[in-house]
This record gives sequence, C-alpha cells and structure tokens, in this order.
Amino acid sequence: MKRGATKNLRVCCSLLAIFLCFAFVLLPQPVQAQTVTTAVTVGSAPVSAAVTPNGEYVYVTNGGSSKVNGTVSVINTATNTVTTTINVGSYPVGVAVTPNGEYAYVTNNGGDTVSVISTGAPTVSVSPSSWTMNVGQSTMFTATASGGSGSYTSYQWYVDDVVQSGQTASTFSYSPASSGTDSITATVTDSSGATSVQSAASSVTVRASGTRFVFSAVDWSIVIIVIVIALLLIVPAMHRRNKKTQQTKQRNSTPNIPIFNCF
Repeated sequence: MKRGATKNLRVCCSLLAIFLCFAFVLLPQPVQAQTVTTAVTVGSAPVSAAVTPNGEYVYVTNGGSSKVNGTVSVINTATNTVTTTINVGSYPVGVAVTPNGEYAYVTNNGGDTVSVISTGAPTVSVSPSSWTMNVGQSTMFTATASGGSGSYTSYQWYVDDVVQSGQTASTFSYSPASSGTDSITATVTDSSGATSVQSAASSVTVRASGTRFVFSAVDWSIVIIVIVIALLLIVPAMHRRNKKTQQTKQRNSTPNIPIFNCF
C-alpha cells in the first residue's frame, strides 16, 4: 500500500508540474512600452503603404494630393526620409509591391486606373560605343539612362574604371594625354538614391599626335555609299545638260529659208 501511495504521489506531482508549465506559457506576457521614434512627412492624406521585400523602401499613397495627378512618396527606411515623390493617377489609394521587388502597383480611385512604378535600379548606356582619335584631340560622350524611380539626379564617369572627379553630368568630354586603348563607362543615380552598375564600356583607340587617320571598314563603306549616291545624282544631271546643249546647237545651225509672198 505504501509503495502504491508513493507512486500515485509522484504521478500527481508530475501532472501538476506539466500543468504549471502550460499555465505559465499561456499567461499574457507583459508588453513593453512602444513610442514613436520619428515622424516622416509625406503628401496630403496618406492612405496606405507597402514595403519592398528587401525592407529598404516604403511606398506611401497620398490620397488627397490632387484631383488630376496623385502622388506616391518613397521613404528610405535607413534614414526615414522621403527620397522621391512620384506622380500617379488621381486619388491613389492602394499600393502593392511585387514579390521580386521590381514593381509597385498603385490603384487610382479617381481615374479607374492602376499606375505601375519601376522600383529597380536604373540602367545607363554610353555613346558612341567606340572611337578613334589622336592625342590632344577631344570627343564628347553621352550617357542615356532608363528605368529606376523618379528623375536622374547625377551621373559619374570613369576612364579605365578610375573615377573622373567632378564629372557628374550626362555628357563627358574626353581629351587623352597619351596613346593607347581606353574604356569609358558611366553610372547614374535616380532621385530615390538607387545607383546603376557601370555601363558597357565604350572603347577609345588613342593614336600618337600627328598620326594619319586610318579608315576602318565601316569608314570605307560610308565613303563608297556617298560616292555611289553622288554618281547617281550627278551623271543623269550631266546627261540632261549635254542633251539640252546639243538641242540648242541644232536649232542655231538650221539655215533660215526665206518665204516669198506671191500674192
């Protein structure tokens, strides 16, 4: 009897311990005090917000921004500042970001439309893609940006992957100091702070000063085309001119036969 009572006591104690553990887990935990750390000023009457999958940006629709063109404020979560404001349709309400983070879709309640915003980093290309020049000469390169968000705020030019200080415009005048082969690239930054990767390189062949220009196959093709077009225009014109000249000579060489009036 004593052993049975001891065994029952152990079982009861075990069940009591399990019950107390579950009860502790199910008890409401104390909530830590939460405070507003900062307030970000956006557009008029913000309605909804969506966070990009990487957590870097928040897109906020400003429902009372305009009857014609509403706006979306883009917040950088690292600094809690609005990096850009994007025009969308009238009275934007809802916003959703695609799982890959490349696009944000905004529903415009006032215009029955959906605005699609590209959230990805911009891209940039450089023209001309290749160039041949002499030392001491200069040529202008142009960067063309696409994609990204908002406007394009600045560019950065590189020569052989070396940053060109102060060259932040969309054009770059290059004047090489020595002969060789150089590569010209550029990056672009949009108003949301996203920067593109470097563009495909533009190859520059630099010849020593005074070197005669050597025509490439493309140059010769252009010259031949120009010559053919010139011949097609000049030869018929010369033929018409010669024919007109011959007709004039024939008229002038025809003898005048007097006509006598017999009546």
